[in-house]
Amino acid sequence: MAGILKVDTIQRAGSDSDQITLSSSGVNLFNPIIKSGSGTTGMTIDTSGIIVQPTKPLFSGKLTSRMTISGSGHTQITGISEDFDQGNNHSSGTFTCPIAGKYRVHCSGSYRSDGASYVDLRIDQNSTYIARSYSELPNAAQVRGANAWHPFSCENIVNAAVGDTFKWYLGAGAGTSQLLETPYTRFSVEFIG
Repeated sequence: MAGILKVDTIQRAGSDSDQITLSSSGVNLFNPIIKSGSGTTGMTIDTSGIIVQPTKPLFSGKLTSRMTISGSGHTQITGISEDFDQGNNHSSGTFTCPIAGKYRVHCSGSYRSDGASYVDLRIDQNSTYIARSYSELPNAAQVRGANAWHPFSCENIVNAAVGDTFKWYLGAGAGTSQLLETPYTRFSVEFIG
């Protein structure tokens, strides 16, 4: 049996203060806290309208120390110190998705090459690259050497399943050494829905 409940105000038991008011101009929630069945707070909206999601997967970190690779191929970046890791989903350069949905994955920073023909920074989802910053380097002193640092950035928004992983890699063509600089090299992952 279907029915309609028509009210202007809903009050909490044992209280005379309004908790929810309904009107033609909108719905007002007082002290809005949304919790899961287990009692974990999933979202709050403060009096300024700011939404806080304390259980939303969110990670930010930076390169712990300068990273050097020699030769060609790709090396996973594992020396990442966390600024924060909401949900504890990051470990040693691998972020594991705790829930399915869309994620924004990012990396930016600076690199130097002493002799490689190209430098390649990429982000992998599982074993497939999803974002890439690739630079071919001419053979000139201006782009190779002790003070020839170059910026890079790569980012993507992707669908991910529970258990999918994101990893960051530095690669290069044959050459002597390629370096990522700290603390300018940054990494982040954000669940967006």
